[in-house]
Amino acid sequence: MCIAATGSTELAEEVTRASGFEMRLVGVNWVYSPVADVNTDPRNPVIGTRSFGDGNKFFYPIQQPY
Repeated sequence: MCIAATGSTELAEEVTRASGFEMRLVGVNWVYSPVADVNTDPRNPVIGTRSFGDGNKFFYPIQQPY
């Protein structure tokens, strides 16, 4: 949610590149993140802040770089 709150797809791309670079350095070649869940129920403790947001306005543009 922090990345989505910036509204910057450029930042999302930069974070994605940096994460991939760091994972490659330590030998990780597959990752199961980010989770592309949409937090439609704020009472749901499972999704919480691992989501990019709670609707289309933030979610879709930001999750695309991943």
